[in-house]
Amino acid sequence: MEKFESQIFRFSSGVVVDLNENKLIAKADNGSTSIDAKNIDNVKYIKFTQPRLSVIGMITRTLIGGCLLALFIDLIFVNDEWGAIFFDASIKDIFFGWLAIIIFVGSFLLAGFIWFVFVFDAFLETGLYEKFILRFFADRGYAVTIGNKSGNNASLFAMESDLPKLKKLETAISDLKHFLENKQPLPQQSIVTPTPEQNIKPSSTTQLDDLKKLGDLYQSGILTKEEFEKKKVELLNQ
Repeated sequence: MEKFESQIFRFSSGVVVDLNENKLIAKADNGSTSIDAKNIDNVKYIKFTQPRLSVIGMITRTLIGGCLLALFIDLIFVNDEWGAIFFDASIKDIFFGWLAIIIFVGSFLLAGFIWFVFVFDAFLETGLYEKFILRFFADRGYAVTIGNKSGNNASLFAMESDLPKLKKLETAISDLKHFLENKQPLPQQSIVTPTPEQNIKPSSTTQLDDLKKLGDLYQSGILTKEEFEKKKVELLNQ
């Protein structure tokens, strides 16, 4: 693999993971986590179910929703409320008037029933209420942990439908680790600073021999000093 292509993974939970050959960045609404590429470890994820509605929340929604729906029906479709209650109005007013009453009272009865079931279930420890909440009012997905060899792992939450993206992220991280393990560092070129001796033009072997012979002639008195210096300059300039 000559080059690792950067990849971005967007999960339904709002988490965005940016992976390149330098680092991994996981961004969420509550912040972001960064891991250097060389420190990325394996990806681990487990199934995760998180209730998003408590018993108080369910009762509150039941009451508010029922009351608002009953008020809406009464204001839009009923012209004579009291006549509708005592069946002394048009059929339309009577029908919608009593429908609003039934919804209003029914919301309180349903809220009371929910509370009763919760208390009954908690007393007998059957777990039925919890199963009901987890079945209809819960977020299902995966708790994901991206390991960091230096600590500070990246943790994120992905929805159940994001499993294919998690598989691709896991493969991409494996490819990145393989790329970094097989990436060959560029050879470092050393810069050599020439020494003063290296700046001197080297003499050939023949030239050195001629200089030695010239020195011998000077030492033996055959050449004068002026002749020796002249010949030496001529040899060095060749």
